[in-house]
Amino acid sequence: SDDTMTKTNLLCIVLFAALLELLANNKKVTASEFSTSTSIMNHNNHILRSSSSRPIIRVVFSDIDGTLVHYPSSTSEETDKEEENTNDLRLPQSSTGMRGIISETTIQLCQQLRQRNVKFVLVSGMRTTTLFQRLPYLPFADAYCSENGGRIFYPELLNNDANGMAIQEKGYYDSNLSYIFTPATVTASTHMEENPVERRCYRLQEDSMWRKQQNIQELWEFASFLRNQNWVLDDKGYETCFRIHQKDNPQQDITKILDLLPEALVATTNLGCLDVYPKSSGKKHVCQYLVNHKFAEGTLADNCIFLCDDDNDIELASSCRFAFLPSISSNSMEQYQENHFDKIIAANSISTETKLGTTKATETILQF
Repeated sequence: SDDTMTKTNLLCIVLFAALLELLANNKKVTASEFSTSTSIMNHNNHILRSSSSRPIIRVVFSDIDGTLVHYPSSTSEETDKEEENTNDLRLPQSSTGMRGIISETTIQLCQQLRQRNVKFVLVSGMRTTTLFQRLPYLPFADAYCSENGGRIFYPELLNNDANGMAIQEKGYYDSNLSYIFTPATVTASTHMEENPVERRCYRLQEDSMWRKQQNIQELWEFASFLRNQNWVLDDKGYETCFRIHQKDNPQQDITKILDLLPEALVATTNLGCLDVYPKSSGKKHVCQYLVNHKFAEGTLADNCIFLCDDDNDIELASSCRFAFLPSISSNSMEQYQENHFDKIIAANSISTETKLGTTKATETILQF
C-alpha cells in the first residue's frame, strides 16, 4: 500500500539519521541501541553527550533496490500527483514498466556521511548499464559496484570544460567509452544556481585489477550449457553475471539451477530472480577488496555497516559489524534476520499518527 511505501522510505531515513548522529559524535554503539526506531530516539540525548577519539564506522555499504530506492504499489494518476508534492525523485522507467522512487532527503543524508569522512559505497546486483542510467538519480559514492560485485567503478572529477555538457545531458559515454555523469547530490539540489561550485560531473573508471580476478570464462561456458538445455537467460548489459527469470522459464523451476552449478560459480536470488556469478565475485568479496586494498579503513567486522534487503545480501550482512534492513525482500533474509537479530537489524515497524512525507518525517527525527 502507499502507507507501507511511506513507512519504508521513512525507515530508511531513520537509519541514516541515527547513523549520522552516531558518527558525528564518534560514539561506539551496540546493537541494542538500534533495535527499534523508539530506542534510536530515546538514546539520542545520551549519544550526543558521548565521544571518543575517532569514529568506529568508517565505511557504509548500501544496496539500491529495496533499500535506497523503493517502488510504490500504485501507478495511478492520483498517486503521481501526490508524489509531485513530495521531495521524492522518480527514477527512469524500467524495462518492466516500474518506476522507483528515492527521497531527496535520503540523498542528502548520504552526502552528509561522506562529509564526515565516512566512505559510502553503492553495491548492487543490477546490470551495469542499468546502474549507469540511474546514476543521475542516486547518491554520489566513493565506489559503485554492479553485477553482484563483479565490477567496480570509481568516480573521477572532470575539469570545468566538461561540466556543462554532462549536466545538460545527465549521462553519456565519451570517446573512450567511459561513462560521464552528474550525481543526484547535484541534480536534486534546489540551490544549484546558488552554489555553482557544486555543479560537477564525473567520469567512471573501472577497477581493472578486480575485473581480471573474475572467472568469467567458466561463467559464460555454463551459460552456453544452460541455453543448450533450453533455459532462457538474461545477459543483456551484463559482463560478469547473468540472470534467470522464472517468468521466462515457466516450464522449469529456476532453483534447479543450483544443482547444476560448477564449483567456481554461485547463485543467489535477487528480486525474485536467480543471479549466477563467479565465486570470486559477490558482495562480500568486492567489499572486502575495497576495505583492504582501496580504502584501508579497518575491517568489515569492526568498521563497516551495510544497508540491504535480499538474499544476495546475506553473506555481506553477516560479515559487517551491523546490517540494517529498511525492508525485507526474501524469505531467506527474513529467516536469517530472525536468527541474528542482535546484528541484522530490521526496521520493520514505526509508529506514526499520520501519513508523513519523507521530508517532514526526517525533520521530526532529527529534532531528537
